[in-house]
Amino acid sequence: MTKSFGFCQSNEEGSGLTELDTLTKTNIYTNLEQQPTVIGGMHVLFKEAAQSIEITNTASVDESKVVVAFIVTTNRTISGQRVIKNITGTDAVSQFLGVINSFNWNAGLCNGQNVSSIIVLTLNVCRK
Repeated sequence: MTKSFGFCQSNEEGSGLTELDTLTKTNIYTNLEQQPTVIGGMHVLFKEAAQSIEITNTASVDESKVVVAFIVTTNRTISGQRVIKNITGTDAVSQFLGVINSFNWNAGLCNGQNVSSIIVLTLNVCRK
């Protein structure tokens, strides 16, 4: 078994390792040794999204992506959800965020400590 590792410097003032999220007023880490992860794995999250998200026939046929961002906090909760892209005429983004909220998350790590960080997820919708 191969273990991967990352590098995370100490968060000294002015180091550029954190940024202030203007939506939540939370300092988020941008240089992590481990990114936030969904418990069970991303494949399980996307499988659930594929099974539960319904797209209406009124949706634009030219659009197929839903993009969201959110913060996984130090206490492993989701905050600061934001829509980057939705499929026009649908509530696909709300459904996707609902799926994301139904899962438990592990916080990102810096120097072995849980830290708040932002994650961006893209869902590609394939129509049948």
